[in-house]
Amino acid sequence: MKYIVDIFLIIGFLLIIWLKRKDKISEKVANILKIIIISLFIEFTIFNIKSYRFLFDFDKKEATYTQDQIEVNKDKTDYILKNLEKVKTIYIETNGNDKIEYNIKYTDAAVSNNYLSPKKYIEEFEPSKYTAVSFCGEIKELHIIFDEQTNINKIVINKTIPISINVLRVCIMAFVLFTIYSLKNHKFWNEAFSEKSIVQGEIMLGILALSILLCSMFCLYNGNNKNDFYTKDFVKSLANFQISLEQKPSEELLNLDNPYDYSQRESLTGSTEETYGRPYMYDVALFGGEYYVYFGVLPAILLFLPFYAITGKFLLAAYGVFIFAALAMIVAVLLIKRIYLKWFKKLPFKLLVAAEIIILFGIGIFPTITSPRFYEVITMSGLFFAMMGLYFIIGINSKTKSKKMKLFVGCLSLSLAVACRPTQIFTSLIAIPFFISLLKEANQIDKAKNNSKSKHKELVDTLVNILVPYMFIGVILMEYNYARFGNPFDFGEKYQLTLYNANETKLNIFSLFQGVVTALFNLPLFKMDFPFVTSHQYSLPVYAHLYVEDISAGLFFLSPICFILFAMKRFIKQCKEEEKESKANKEILVFVISLLVVAGIILLYTVAKAGITIRYFLDFAWLLVIASIIIFFKNYESKKSAESKKILETVIITIAVITFIYNFLQGFNGDAYGRGMQNVNPAMFERIKNMFIFWQ
Repeated sequence: MKYIVDIFLIIGFLLIIWLKRKDKISEKVANILKIIIISLFIEFTIFNIKSYRFLFDFDKKEATYTQDQIEVNKDKTDYILKNLEKVKTIYIETNGNDKIEYNIKYTDAAVSNNYLSPKKYIEEFEPSKYTAVSFCGEIKELHIIFDEQTNINKIVINKTIPISINVLRVCIMAFVLFTIYSLKNHKFWNEAFSEKSIVQGEIMLGILALSILLCSMFCLYNGNNKNDFYTKDFVKSLANFQISLEQKPSEELLNLDNPYDYSQRESLTGSTEETYGRPYMYDVALFGGEYYVYFGVLPAILLFLPFYAITGKFLLAAYGVFIFAALAMIVAVLLIKRIYLKWFKKLPFKLLVAAEIIILFGIGIFPTITSPRFYEVITMSGLFFAMMGLYFIIGINSKTKSKKMKLFVGCLSLSLAVACRPTQIFTSLIAIPFFISLLKEANQIDKAKNNSKSKHKELVDTLVNILVPYMFIGVILMEYNYARFGNPFDFGEKYQLTLYNANETKLNIFSLFQGVVTALFNLPLFKMDFPFVTSHQYSLPVYAHLYVEDISAGLFFLSPICFILFAMKRFIKQCKEEEKESKANKEILVFVISLLVVAGIILLYTVAKAGITIRYFLDFAWLLVIASIIIFFKNYESKKSAESKKILETVIITIAVITFIYNFLQGFNGDAYGRGMQNVNPAMFERIKNMFIFWQ
């Protein structure tokens, strides 16, 4: 059947060429049909190459061996077949095993006791039962060795591997071909972006939608089905108008010499389900004989508490991560588009698209959702509110009537970011130059009106819109802190029951240097099996305390656009030289410096206080990436020759592709703690792996 389909596709392709030459169909229609047929042909042939193992094998002999025909050891882990003439495929069917790993060991005419790469058998995924092999001559012994006791129903030698059509893979292939064709043949890529252009808008919306779809896949299949103290116990306490958890610390914990000492706590016994498998609540704050949640309260109030109030059930953290990640992605695209329209609206549309891909995939969202827990809810929600605040503040225009509304919403969003993650308080520093500019502008308006009755009306209105959101949220947070820890400025970090004693951690210049280098320049690790990339805990060997947890790579490798930051000196010089030509150059320079300074402060503070994990990247990575994109845009804008611009276009498109591929693959990563898709949902992992690693 597959050969007939291949022949029909070839005939169809030739027919389209003939119809085009006879002017029966337009060139556009012909090219679209060609791309569809090519995508289908590649799917039926290259992506199903294993199904053609017996294409020229006219003496194929299929043999089925049931359990009573197979030699097996006492433990039922090693099944042996002997004296097989020709083996090209092996099909295994077990009884009662949903998933199990196994190895194939063989002795043929060339080698003895050689092993193939390990395989994973998954009952609900049929392709995992087949193995395409290439042996030399007669097989003297063939061993199927399982990791645990297994009952085999049958082993079939030389069973034809059926065609497996993956619709998603066809769509991806067609999308890639359409994109290549479009870049070469459509003029709108080289034109400036226009909000009136339907095609340009659809492309940006399509990329965003695809990114959110991928994000939902990772959150859904990487997350586990268990609640934690934040999504369950904390929500239940809030529903009962309590700020402490209902669970009480044990007397044994309270009687320790230092309950904040991890080694002392680990000596305790008596773990329960209420304390999630430990003799105490881990990663909560212990103060005054009560358990409190150190992590930001806002996500619980906005999302988890309403869900509990409406349904009576507790929302899983993975869904919270997805919701805030999707919102963050939407705002990220709006933010980069606003920057483009504000300062670089004459640049080609393709640069904006490249920047969109970089901001969606290059700020740490996808490596973070490898493990969507409540920790990631906190950082993702902080990222969303911080970016939204900056989006509104950058969009303030003195000519628009919505200026005050944007200012108020922007300041409110920045203050709400602190209610999610206190570290985000530094992000508000970026807005200070905008505040100063707005206050000066308001003062000038008041002077121009010269109204004695409302002498400083505009200035007062502006100050009110800046200060009221911060004061309102600030007072609530201070009262919340005082009610918990007796100090309005204490978020409870030093009372946390975590891996280290937060009271004893001190700023160390060596660990600070180590943490910064790890966060920015840690080298990526690659492997020869899907997803080809892996996370690790390696860091610069400095002998000082630094907590490092599974870093995919330093930011400069997660998002290579950041390497342009080394051209910062040239960027500053360029902006100063062009400052007289346009006021925008000064704004751009101040904005980029603000982004870099704040990113540096957040990074140093994070390393000093908590160390480095991939989720912490969400606090500072987006600032560095946006600064890098702006510097690139400015560099492109300054080029006079078409050849130089063409080179830069190729560079940023290449960076966007690398950023997408590397960060997308990071989403499939597992870790040493049993998290990630390959550990939580192995069947889905194998399906996706089979989609890309089609030759195995």
